[in-house]
Amino acid sequence: MDSGTATPSAEFTGSPPPEAEPPAAPTPGPDPAPATEPTAEPAAKTSDGPTAHPPASIREAPAAPALASLPAPPQALRQPRPPVDPLSIWQVPPTDPIPRQTPTPRDTTHTVAVGLPIGGYLALWRHDTPTYWRMTDPDTVRARLGVGLELRAEIDNHRFREVAMLGEDGHTLFLMDRYRDRTGHLGGITTELVPATEQEARRAADDKAMSELYGWLGEVVLAAGERDELVAVEGGGWSAPDAPVVLISLRTDGEEWHSVVEASPVPVDAPVWRDQQPADGDSQLLVSPATDGTLRAAGLLTRFAVATWSLHPFQLGLSFGPNPTLGEVPTR
Repeated sequence: MDSGTATPSAEFTGSPPPEAEPPAAPTPGPDPAPATEPTAEPAAKTSDGPTAHPPASIREAPAAPALASLPAPPQALRQPRPPVDPLSIWQVPPTDPIPRQTPTPRDTTHTVAVGLPIGGYLALWRHDTPTYWRMTDPDTVRARLGVGLELRAEIDNHRFREVAMLGEDGHTLFLMDRYRDRTGHLGGITTELVPATEQEARRAADDKAMSELYGWLGEVVLAAGERDELVAVEGGGWSAPDAPVVLISLRTDGEEWHSVVEASPVPVDAPVWRDQQPADGDSQLLVSPATDGTLRAAGLLTRFAVATWSLHPFQLGLSFGPNPTLGEVPTR
């Protein structure tokens, strides 16, 4: 076969076409390797020369077909999408699987002072007397309280207490953030509450619940120390009486930091406290080097002091304030 006159299309048809098509106009089908000479392979088999490997034109993979040789996309893919009907956005919402109360004009939300979470129950103060509620999600509520996230109200000079919004008719508690997020929104969480009596709540405040409460308080004290805040365990509600109270703070003498737990009145014969009694005055201080362990231990020391009071823990609340230095008067 004469390599000068043969074309790739002649090999596929068996006879040369009347006119050879120029290489620049490929057919829509795959290109039948135009770069390879048809006589190259026989020449490699019959040659007696020193070449030990096939020519480069055979070793190389055929070139990819040009974009112009690819078939055109189906016409349906190039058609524009139909416009979105704005009315289709406003669909009727699906039926709520949770039954809801029918709202009435009397349904209102009130600001309440938050008490201590004990045994799955929570005391809330709208006025001077607490109401008692069973939490349906106690872990979520406890995780938010006392860590600096919750909205606060000032109840005394430099004394701040966490507050929430309560919808009594809907049994809904809204725990609102103190600060807006990066998008400018003021967030928070809502949780369902179940009305309870004081007797129900107190029955749940067993020894296990008390241990969990004061262990949680130790974590609250540690987090407050990182925010340079003191923690006061005192009477709950919208006022802060002078006593009884336990003040927990971090203070420094200019060289070292100390964990200071002050109880007023003196917790007479209470464990640990009695080792440093009698104490002068109406209050007693326990001071130790500030570590994570001593800050957490303030929760247990508070438990021993509160046990000498006439108030039940459900009647107490947490307050926060600026942390004083060791040279300042620790009490109000």
